[in-house]
Amino acid sequence: MYKPAMQTRTLLALGLLILGILVLAGCAGLSKNQCLNAEYSVAPQTERYLAGRNEGLKTFCTYERGYSSGRAGHGYAPVCPLEAGFSTGYQRGREIFDLTHRLDQREAEQLEGRINRAGNP
Repeated sequence: MYKPAMQTRTLLALGLLILGILVLAGCAGLSKNQCLNAEYSVAPQTERYLAGRNEGLKTFCTYERGYSSGRAGHGYAPVCPLEAGFSTGYQRGREIFDLTHRLDQREAEQLEGRINRAGNP
């Protein structure tokens, strides 16, 4: 599992990379000097971003949200601290999703077998 500090650095680096790409894409119609001047006025507010992200994680990283996500069969991205309970909820919800999926497949196979037998007397 990732450690929360590593996750934060990884997400921050990804955010800055995306911001850089957007800035450069925005420069496509500008001269070199215009583009460089535009870049200088861009100042990412890292502290505000991280504060907002941490507040959002408090709301998102709950056992209930994890369970709901797992039960729906969604993928898992480790963005929550382990102590938040999201991971535990996700695992339990995913177990139910997987069991239900297997039962549905088994019932479908049994139904297909009955149909085949009924069509071939």
